[in-house]
Amino acid sequence: MPCTFTATTPVEYVPYDFEGYIDSFKNYFGQYTFFDEWKQFWLEIFHKEDEKVKSYVKASPNSNPIMQSTEEDYEMFHIEHETDYGTFTFHFNVEAMHTIKETMQVPVGVINRVHIYIDPDTPYIEEKLKDQRLPYFVRMAGIEKSFICADGNKRVKARIEKGETDLKGYIFWPQHVQRIFFIPLELCFYMFLQELNHMRTN
Repeated sequence: MPCTFTATTPVEYVPYDFEGYIDSFKNYFGQYTFFDEWKQFWLEIFHKEDEKVKSYVKASPNSNPIMQSTEEDYEMFHIEHETDYGTFTFHFNVEAMHTIKETMQVPVGVINRVHIYIDPDTPYIEEKLKDQRLPYFVRMAGIEKSFICADGNKRVKARIEKGETDLKGYIFWPQHVQRIFFIPLELCFYMFLQELNHMRTN
């Protein structure tokens, strides 16, 4: 994962085969002389951050970053990136995103519904049609959809059920993600997937 947690459950470490995942792209990049050096570069980063997760779990076995916060009703969102080498879970710090939206002037844009991942367990609540707050969309790479809805799933679900196809929201691009993850390893893996996507499309 290499870890998973919710707002009310402690961090649980789950191993992920980073080397196997990187090696799976040899068919695309194996012929390039930089591949082995590039692979080693990322493996060293992943190993270092992976050890930090293990140390955190050992030092705080019954806690998580939200439990250690003094704020109540702390908002988060998570999505699982499933591969043949394990499931990597991204945990989004929605509270931090509220601040980033203002300080980094995150742009507002319109995205077609077919490109947005929303939580499949999101219920339809008609009252959410009255909620005019804009949702948060995050540009992702390596998953089926190009964007995930990190905040406002119920609002988006209500509008989709109403028949809307183009949805307005704040769009968090790679330059806005420095502080949106609880776990540093997740930011590293996010940037790796972005780089991988750039390499495959150029």
